[in-house]
Amino acid sequence: MKALRVETEKHNIQFANIKPGEPWQNGSNESFNGTFLKGCLNAEIFGGLTEARVIIEQWRQRYNTRRPHSSQNYVTPEMAYFGLNQMSIA
Repeated sequence: MKALRVETEKHNIQFANIKPGEPWQNGSNESFNGTFLKGCLNAEIFGGLTEARVIIEQWRQRYNTRRPHSSQNYVTPEMAYFGLNQMSIA
């Protein structure tokens, strides 16, 4: 923890904390948490840590490359990152 504090101070980085019980202060993160919970964690029964890592990585790939997001004007995060503005039919 001390090393993290030293690095943040060195680069003049300040942490932004939200008040407990006020999730609307960080709505985009709360939205992601709900999507991750419903789409991955509640949909699977993990047999072990390795299986959980594989399934979560597969979900992450789908989330970023094949799932359009309304906040990204209905394109995937990958498409938004590379400046593509519509999905192709494949």
